[in-house]
Amino acid sequence: MKLTFSSQVSTFAVSDTLLSIIQKEIENKPQALNSVTINFRSPSYSAERGGYHPVEIHLIKSGNSWLFDYITDFTYVGLTPMAELTKEIDFCFDTGDAYHLYIGKISIEEGKNLFKLWQSNFVSYWQMKVFDVEITID
Repeated sequence: MKLTFSSQVSTFAVSDTLLSIIQKEIENKPQALNSVTINFRSPSYSAERGGYHPVEIHLIKSGNSWLFDYITDFTYVGLTPMAELTKEIDFCFDTGDAYHLYIGKISIEEGKNLFKLWQSNFVSYWQMKVFDVEITID
């Protein structure tokens, strides 16, 4: 499946590298009608050992192009064996909101900076092949 991304301006500047990663991950999948959810998970990540956080990226179709809906980075919270996977960082593209578990909603400027840092780290981890990828198409 080939995605054409919308040129609509967003609070969060998605790099060409991240766009190409998403395209590569879904290139052999059937055509989606409404949305695509891509889950990146490191098999070794656990509450006890830590590791590379799971990430979920959701895209929605708008006309003939695709828009980012949200990107969420998850972490374990709590003591083992009762630790639960929860949102640590969340970027909502529709509203331009950014959220961090330990801060709450953050300002637009801080959100832009956090997204830039998060994106750089995520791209590096993907290039290191730490993730298993699961794709859900609607």
